[in-house]
Amino acid sequence: MGKLKEKLNGVGPGSYSCHEALHMAAFIMNTIDQELVDHPAIAANEEWHVMARTAAHKISELYQAIGRAHL
Repeated sequence: MGKLKEKLNGVGPGSYSCHEALHMAAFIMNTIDQELVDHPAIAANEEWHVMARTAAHKISELYQAIGRAHL
């Protein structure tokens, strides 16, 4: 789908839908950081901690990619 067609369909950069995706990526990124990465049970298990940090990093990358296109 081309960028103009995406925007006209309400899902491309500059659309409310894209802004909503950006917001949700930020929300999930903060939730992963606060509720998983910093959780004592996760921090006590190195394997889980690495997975939680990786998840936080990937969501951060998604947030940055959406932001670059949208803003």
